[in-house]
Amino acid sequence: MSGTPRIAARSRWLLRGAVVLGSIALIAFAWPGESTAPLAGDLHGSAASLHRAGAAAPASSIAARSAAGSQRAALAGALRLEGQVIGADKQPVAGARVSINDGRAAVTEADGSFAFDGLAAGRYRVIAELGDRYAEDQDVALDDTSEPVTLTLVRGPTLVVHAVERDHRPIAGATVEVSSRKFVTGSDGAARIRGVDGDDEYVTVSAPGHVGVHERVITSDDPADTVEWTAVLDPGAEVTGTIVDQDGVPVPDAYLELESVGGGRNHSATADETGAWRVPGVGAGPYVARASSNRHIPTADQPVELDGAHATAGLVVRVQLGGEITGLVVDITGHPIADAQVSAAGGGDTTDASGRFTVRGLAPATYTVTANTRTLGAAHQDVVVARGRPAELTFVLVPSSLAGIVVDSRGEPVENARVIASSDALGVYDLVHSDASGHFDLGGLLPGRYQIVARRPDSAVDGPAVEATTADRRIRLVVSEPAGITGRVILDGAPVRYYGVAVGQDPGNLFLQPAPVRSLDGRFHQPDVPAGKLVVILLGPGFERRVVDVQPVAGTTTDLGDIVVTRGGRLRGRVIDAGGAGVAGATIRATGSGLSHDLTRLDATLRGECWATSDALGSFELAGLPSSLDGFEIEATHPAHGSSATRPLAPGATDVTLVLGPRP
Repeated sequence: MSGTPRIAARSRWLLRGAVVLGSIALIAFAWPGESTAPLAGDLHGSAASLHRAGAAAPASSIAARSAAGSQRAALAGALRLEGQVIGADKQPVAGARVSINDGRAAVTEADGSFAFDGLAAGRYRVIAELGDRYAEDQDVALDDTSEPVTLTLVRGPTLVVHAVERDHRPIAGATVEVSSRKFVTGSDGAARIRGVDGDDEYVTVSAPGHVGVHERVITSDDPADTVEWTAVLDPGAEVTGTIVDQDGVPVPDAYLELESVGGGRNHSATADETGAWRVPGVGAGPYVARASSNRHIPTADQPVELDGAHATAGLVVRVQLGGEITGLVVDITGHPIADAQVSAAGGGDTTDASGRFTVRGLAPATYTVTANTRTLGAAHQDVVVARGRPAELTFVLVPSSLAGIVVDSRGEPVENARVIASSDALGVYDLVHSDASGHFDLGGLLPGRYQIVARRPDSAVDGPAVEATTADRRIRLVVSEPAGITGRVILDGAPVRYYGVAVGQDPGNLFLQPAPVRSLDGRFHQPDVPAGKLVVILLGPGFERRVVDVQPVAGTTTDLGDIVVTRGGRLRGRVIDAGGAGVAGATIRATGSGLSHDLTRLDATLRGECWATSDALGSFELAGLPSSLDGFEIEATHPAHGSSATRPLAPGATDVTLVLGPRP
């Protein structure tokens, strides 16, 4: 192991919210290849409220209805499914239309509630939508203890996942998982998933007798887009075995890894209480097996050769006891501190009443160890861990915190402001929110000097930074008044209805994140930008990138008026396979700055890249190209058909043919 492993003694999480807007309308939806009738007796997944049918109760009484229904007998065909539709702000959505997979629909009341009577016990799919705003629960189960189901509207593109064999035959009945939502492919091997994230999604596709696929899929900035993605599933077979220690004793709850030597998919599993483990769907090829637990570390990697067609049983994987870091945590008077958090890479512990701790299961290496409480901290310590010899440490914790108040430009306290303390020297990034009085308290930090900033709860603009040292508890942070920018984008005398806008200080900054704009009148609004000299970058399909200088003023919105953009160059072409047949769904990219395969369309456009998707005949058109194609390269890729060779674009090129083949 190289370097110095390190884990902070405490973690805080930043929550990324999703913007969800508007009302919704109804669509009836059924599982692909399934009957629309619910499956009685199949009661798993999320719960919905279940009641005997009868007169409709007031919409504002979901809780009362749920309590009453739980006291009544659940009779098949005489049950009620109910719930609520809410927006991103957690407020109810009135007038929404909701459907279930038996074809019925309901309209939400003023409090967002809806109900369906006369249902049998079983499993239901519940859907609500309007245009690109969508919500669904794939597996709502009804029983006599169920709670109301909540549907939260999301806004995003549609992802169509195709599960195929290596020879491109569709796989029916494959399971597709996206953001905790499960789908089953139909007879065409496809599953259609609406309302996915507008940046990327991690998609898992599995089927009996096959190796599962888990990949990051780039979606689209445009919520009106439909993104096609193909998962090629190779044959796979089950592998089972046991994990034992150096004495041959089974190790419960150990972690197993099967690492592919040839670059295939890696697999993992957790052993049960008897040390037994199971991995379904492992493909053919050479692997190495290793295991570990909270007390054990791997022995030498164990080679395994698998054929992907026949099950392998009885594979024994051995572990050995790891090293330990033990010690004591005390205060400045020498008294032991209970419940202190002690962390080292790969493990951690909480001190007992005597201030003692033990971090187990460590491989021989040098570790950076930290200890703290909510109000006390200490400098980290480095220690060398050797097998069979515990390392001993003592931490003396001292008061170590930063506290103060967050105010606005008028000196008024700001509630729920985000306060961020960071130190490059200490390798610390910590965050808290101010309370109702504007006060904040960052406790248990590593002692040292920090830079602290605050921002409004609904803003991404930081206020002026303040330098402070731990134990300073009279810090005053001022949030900035954000500025706004608006304008209308015009092409050939008509508004541009879809494009991206990025705001920053440097037009050459490739790490800006363009915000997608879909507007009938072509207008954009950027309500939260810093005051001062900025550039607005406008980009999108069908026109050349335009950069506009602007200097917004805090607390005001600057209107740039009509911004005229011009059409870029166009390049048409066709994607074919080795036999000359057109290939649909291929991704074509052209750029003069190096091709990237992990960016959304607007992000790629910001970096000077143009891209398109081939149609049913394999044809495509790239739009918005610069007038000069000097240095530009183009390629096509397809999950099942492979890639074309990357080739330069000749100056003045207007048509190109790209031939797909196996990836090298």
